[in-house]
Amino acid sequence: MMPHLHRLLSTLAAVFVLLSAGSSVASAADPWVVYQGQSGPGAGKHIVLVSGDEEYRSEEALPMLGKLLAARHGFKCTVLFAIDPDTGEINPGQVDNIPGLEALDSADLLVLFTRFRNLPDEQMKHVDDYLKAGKPVLGIRTATHAFNVPEGRAYRRWSYNFDGDSFKHGLGQQVLGETWVNHHGNHGHESTRGIFAPAAKEHAILRGIHDGEIWGDTDVYTVDLPMPESVTPLVYGQVLKGMKPDDAPVEGKKNDPMMPIAWLNKYRYDGAEGAAFCSTLGAATDLATPASRRLLVNAAYYLLGMDVPAAGTDVELVGAFQPTKFRAGGHRPGVKPEQLAWAEAGTAEAAGSATAFTLEKGDHICILGGTVAERMTHFGWLETRLQSRFPEHQLVIRNLGYSADEIDGFRNFDHRLRSMDFGSQDQWLAGAAGVPQPDKLSPRDQGKVSENRFGLTETKADVIFACYGYNESFAGEEGLEAFKKNAADFITHTLGQKYNGHSAPRLVLVSPLAMEHVLDANLPTTEQVAATNQRIRMYADALAEVAKAHAVPFLDIYEATAGERAPEHALTINGVHQNVEGDALIAAAIEQQLFPNGPMIKRDAAALEALRAAVVD
Repeated sequence: MMPHLHRLLSTLAAVFVLLSAGSSVASAADPWVVYQGQSGPGAGKHIVLVSGDEEYRSEEALPMLGKLLAARHGFKCTVLFAIDPDTGEINPGQVDNIPGLEALDSADLLVLFTRFRNLPDEQMKHVDDYLKAGKPVLGIRTATHAFNVPEGRAYRRWSYNFDGDSFKHGLGQQVLGETWVNHHGNHGHESTRGIFAPAAKEHAILRGIHDGEIWGDTDVYTVDLPMPESVTPLVYGQVLKGMKPDDAPVEGKKNDPMMPIAWLNKYRYDGAEGAAFCSTLGAATDLATPASRRLLVNAAYYLLGMDVPAAGTDVELVGAFQPTKFRAGGHRPGVKPEQLAWAEAGTAEAAGSATAFTLEKGDHICILGGTVAERMTHFGWLETRLQSRFPEHQLVIRNLGYSADEIDGFRNFDHRLRSMDFGSQDQWLAGAAGVPQPDKLSPRDQGKVSENRFGLTETKADVIFACYGYNESFAGEEGLEAFKKNAADFITHTLGQKYNGHSAPRLVLVSPLAMEHVLDANLPTTEQVAATNQRIRMYADALAEVAKAHAVPFLDIYEATAGERAPEHALTINGVHQNVEGDALIAAAIEQQLFPNGPMIKRDAAALEALRAAVVD
């Protein structure tokens, strides 16, 4: 779609506000979410997870953790949020309101991930009563400075900077074992590798984790050494030179000595005694690493007096998890807790296929891939469905697909054939590329050429749909492992970029479509089609496997396009290149899988076709 069509698209898409207005009616909902486990070691136990920080995306990390604890382990998990009382939306900047803390009255474990909260006394009292019962606490990242209560308030002593002798440095110091001190690593530039404390290598909380396997892109926090006698260090934070798991350690005093980043503490609170675990690693992006998740789930088991399995706890994600990069004020606006609920009645079964993917207002979406992606430019059904589903989002969609492109084309130009100086995949996704051969400009053109020749592309991808696997499948079974590695490298590379200038893209992988048998003597026979589909299915499954391992959404259009059809209902022109009907089916399958929780959108066929005409113009 060209930029000059934005106004026309906006006008046509606005029709769908009225057409779909009656399709879903928002009902009054609690400003929290409950994930009810069905069976498992945690059945009968209640975990309350309290989010509320402005930077490290606790509002994304804790729903992911709650789903995992419920679906994989059977716990009932209640997740609470900082809520804007005027809109009902999650707003981490709302420091004075976390409704639902009364859930702590029946809780067995409190997971605390807040920062500088100043809550009303009636909300704080539920935390106070919980601690007076000596119940366990699991603190994450900013929980060391969870509260900042001003003078004159009932819970002033909970503040991270409270200087009184009876509760010095507040709840962080007295319950978790440390308060806020400082950043020890270079924030945003030096990531963290977890190294086992020598005396803790056999500790139950570290089961199923290899030494050095814990990693997060947030920095190490400073702690005051030596820590109190009540503290048992479990993991130290090795400061790394960069933001990748395999970066080398920083040399010098930052790692000599290393700071503890995970520890146990025995706390006393108004006569009660309890146990706490604290990890200063735990931003949403940190928890994309399985070992970092296992550290927290193992700790939950330990604090609840449960046996941690010898191989560690199950930390397979439930649904997709694409955390937003940490930054102050960087939360996803417009999200209400009810949108984070499981698909049907909050059941663990529904969670298995739930997707956390969202589109946001103003998103720039880029489509990559081979023929499936390229053919979308002819028919425009995916863009049409997205624009009609989100008529007020002002989405910008750019298709960069080209026949025969393969998933490693970001680095292997033989698998992304273009003319000389066409521009790399990264340049096109970022919408930024300089003059390719400035020395060949004529004297009269010197200084007159734009420094960014891609300035009008309006790509700057926030979201990427990557459609790969068909061309690669010609390598057969012997090429499968190379394909998996290329797919994993593509994911890692892509999520390591900031094409929009400030955050990593949200990535979606799309399978190849099935080959269709077409009654034409010049095209493959039924037997040949069956053999080809066996190979394509193998590559689709491999792509799904890699996507799952990296917590990236995977959409299966193979199953949607497989099977025999009458010639008049063919989906392709030649067995592999989709026609308009095939493109419509593929787009519908993508939409259904991407937004499994609805709402269903009522669409007028004539208005939809008018919108599609604008898209393909």
